[in-house]
Amino acid sequence: MITKRIFASCAVAIAAATTVPRAHAFDTCEIGARMPDGMICAGLSPETGMPLYAFPADAPLIMKWREAMDYAASFESPGQRMGSLRVPTARELGVLYENRNEGALSGTFNETGSDPSWYWSATEDIWSANTGDAWSWRFDDGLVRGWSHKWLKLSVRLVRN
Repeated sequence: MITKRIFASCAVAIAAATTVPRAHAFDTCEIGARMPDGMICAGLSPETGMPLYAFPADAPLIMKWREAMDYAASFESPGQRMGSLRVPTARELGVLYENRNEGALSGTFNETGSDPSWYWSATEDIWSANTGDAWSWRFDDGLVRGWSHKWLKLSVRLVRN
């Protein structure tokens, strides 16, 4: 078993402790290793227990949440077919943050403290009637904003399993 502990500095923790089963030996990767298709191993997804691969760069522009979801659905590049990448969940953003300085991931995230250092997750607000919010994570200090208004323009890093 692999135990990932991700603690949020806001009132509600994204996940106090998440335990996921180890993937099969052939489904593992070295954190920070660049794959033949250019993706970078970021660790294990707390959602699936499978390796999580990050695109090597942020989207070229900051964008609203809906724009980020549409961007992911239509994105394609050499080695990545359209629809194969997605916006990470809030817990997967925690994995990206935790391993941001490992291997080929090092230096690829915006950690300036400005608005672009906030990253969108695909995790929407499910605990209130407000469907206009989604989780975001600031990469300069690890602050989890919790629910950000979807009309804000934040950075996006695409991932796949």
